[in-house]
Formats: sequence, C-alpha cells, structure tokens
Amino acid sequence: MGIDVVAVTDIVIKHNYVSEDGGLGIGVHNSLKSEVSYNQLWNNGSGIVLDFVAQSNVAHNEIKGNNGGISIRGLRLDRGEKQISLQYNKLQNNVQWGIRILDIPAGGKAEIYRNEILTSGWGVWLLNAEAMTTMEQNTLEGNEHGVVVDRSRVMLKENRIVKNEGWGVVLSKDTLRIPGGGTLWCLSGEVDWTKWAVRGADNEIHGNGQGDLCPEDYPWPPGFVKGP
Repeated sequence: MGIDVVAVTDIVIKHNYVSEDGGLGIGVHNSLKSEVSYNQLWNNGSGIVLDFVAQSNVAHNEIKGNNGGISIRGLRLDRGEKQISLQYNKLQNNVQWGIRILDIPAGGKAEIYRNEILTSGWGVWLLNAEAMTTMEQNTLEGNEHGVVVDRSRVMLKENRIVKNEGWGVVLSKDTLRIPGGGTLWCLSGEVDWTKWAVRGADNEIHGNGQGDLCPEDYPWPPGFVKGP
C-alpha cells in the first residue's frame, strides 16, 4: 500500500515516489479538500484514486505502468467547492484506463486540462457522470480508445485525439463490465440520447483505427472536429 487517507479536512500530498506496489499508489477518500501533485506513481495496482471528495486538484503527476491511472468516483456535495481538477499530468502505459470518472452527480464539476494520456487502455472513460466534465487541450494518443462516454455529459475543446487503436470518441453503454476483456460496442440505431451530451469544438481527431467518431448518426456539434 502506498499513501491512503480517509476523512481529512485538508491535505497536500506532494513529491512522493510509489512504485512496484501491488495495491494503491495514492488514495483520498471521503474528504473535503486535497491536492495531489508532483508525484511519481509507477507500476502499482492503481495510480491515484479519489472517492467522494468535495474539492481536489491533481496536477503534474507522472503515472506510468499501473493497472489504472487516475480514478475519480463520486463527489461530496455537502461542503466545499464541489470540483475536481486534473491538469498537467502525464499518464502512460496504464493497462485499463488513463483517467476514469464515474458517478459524478449534477451540481458538481470536473475539469481535465492539458494532460498527456498515451498508450493506455481507454484514454478517458466517463461513466454516469451527470455533471458536465470539461476536457480542454489534452493529448490522447496510442490508447486502445480515446474518449469513452457512457451516460455522461462532456465538453471537449481543442483536444488532440489521434492514432488510437479503436475509436477517437465513442458513445457506449454498460462499459463497467468491459475493461480488461470484452468488446466495446458503439451505440447505434434508435437510442434515447437524453443521458448522453457531447459538446465542444476545435478538436483535432484523426487517424483512429476504428474511426474518429462513433456513432456517426449522433448529433455531433458543428465544428466539433477542427477542419484541415
């Protein structure tokens, strides 16, 4: 076990190196305010896990070779700014995902800004994220899939999503059962899109193995993909 804290009011976790640990690199649970920055997390079961925090800034971490990169689950709405910010992190060669955000309720906010997510499983995976997640100026390259959206809301602006093995941006369902084995299905046909919302513009999306956007019949916003 690396660093694992529960029920703290305010904590800063900086400049740590956790490697070859079969469990958790850094974990913060049921807490109000945290900063996790400038850490190196290599070859652990999970890199960084935040469960039910009210406010957290995760920045400038190097997260490589873990089973999962960064995982955010839930968000405390009772106190604090109700916001998660992930910025300037480098995530590479993480087996299942680079960044996973799940079960973020409406009333919260998540921001993914200027991260590099390379050669991992699913680059960014959003599952049941009712709050609008903002992704801006990130690079996602060489992953199994770029961005996987499952019953979530996301704003993508000026991201570079290129040369991923599968889809660049894919809307899917029941993805919790998929990572680590199984086929990711792109939604198609008559779908109730009320639980999915993809917004944004000026993204560089090209060269993805299965296609850049899926499904093609989703009402993608005008200008979502930057022109040549």
